[in-house]
Amino acid sequence: LSLLLKGQPAWSVVGPWSGFILAPLLIRRKEHQERQETEALLSGAAELKRKTTVLHSRRQDLSSRISGLERSIHEIGELYQLSKRFLATLELNDGLRIVEEVMEERMPVSKQKELMDTLDRVQALVEGGDVAVERLIQAMPLTDADLKTRERWGIAIGQLALGLQRIALYRRVQESATQDGLTGQLVRRVFRERLEGEVERALRRGTSLAFLMV
Repeated sequence: LSLLLKGQPAWSVVGPWSGFILAPLLIRRKEHQERQETEALLSGAAELKRKTTVLHSRRQDLSSRISGLERSIHEIGELYQLSKRFLATLELNDGLRIVEEVMEERMPVSKQKELMDTLDRVQALVEGGDVAVERLIQAMPLTDADLKTRERWGIAIGQLALGLQRIALYRRVQESATQDGLTGQLVRRVFRERLEGEVERALRRGTSLAFLMV
């Protein structure tokens, strides 16, 4: 070393070579730092993506729940309107008309005969004084439907049955005032009401009506 220096300062000889020695070390250190920073950024991006996925899933779940609540509110509103309509009438013909409208919304056009048969069964039960809710519900079945539809229809049928039961009870009370106490025969008002009801039903169904006086 002393021969190389020959009286020159050490830095003047070592200085130029130190760059060749230290440069690779500094480059490796810089690359290591950049690699660590890149890995940290990638890890942060992956964590952000995971959080975004979780938030998106929660948003979809919340949206689904909101849609379910909106459907439930809509169904409750329909049931409320159904009960409100029944509370506004005590006439069997009006009650049957409500039943027919509700069932038509849930039955295909191809089942019109089944609908008419159902209305006839319900009318016979109410006119016969059978006001058991279970019998009325059995008279209004819903076939070929999924479970949710059956559940919703079951609630609607319950409302219809309660409304018809109320009408039947009213008719039972009314009949006590429509029969002659001595002979047990129906009074003239009953004849007019039944005639009007039959005319209205014939018009609603588009069928013929015959009247026979003996």
